[in-house]
Amino acid sequence: MSVIDQLLANNRRMANELGVDDLPVRPALGVAIVSCMDSRILVTEMLGIKRGDAHIVRNAGACVNEETMRSLFISTWRMQTRDVLIVGHTDCGLHGMEESAFISEVQGAMHSTMHPGSLNSFQDLDGHIAAQVMKARAYPLLPEGVTVRGFVYDVRTRLMREIDVPQS
Repeated sequence: MSVIDQLLANNRRMANELGVDDLPVRPALGVAIVSCMDSRILVTEMLGIKRGDAHIVRNAGACVNEETMRSLFISTWRMQTRDVLIVGHTDCGLHGMEESAFISEVQGAMHSTMHPGSLNSFQDLDGHIAAQVMKARAYPLLPEGVTVRGFVYDVRTRLMREIDVPQS
């Protein structure tokens, strides 16, 4: 049985165990969370929240990019979320990555000259999260009154600490 087939079997089992519910579309806590896709991070466990509490947007490095802002635009305007957490983490795969060397290695293995564009690697974790917060705050289509704050999650201690990003 493939991993995908096992996951589908898990889904059927969990659906039977959990039964049917009727959660509203809007997140109960009025919050959206931008986090890294790292498999060690389970946002619901990290923050002690449950299904239906928050919108969760995940990508490599918790980067604020066009797709992230599209999701936050919908979350804030359509679903009335008013708080945004941007959560990076220690031991991130993008932290300290030498992008050009990695791209060259992959292109060599693929025998291709195609390029994925910037991978948004970074050298300074706190600076990276601060920059993501500033990008989100500067987005002209975010509603007035939306709060955007940045955090770093320690994958070993499981504690979060806030990054001080002054309002501009």
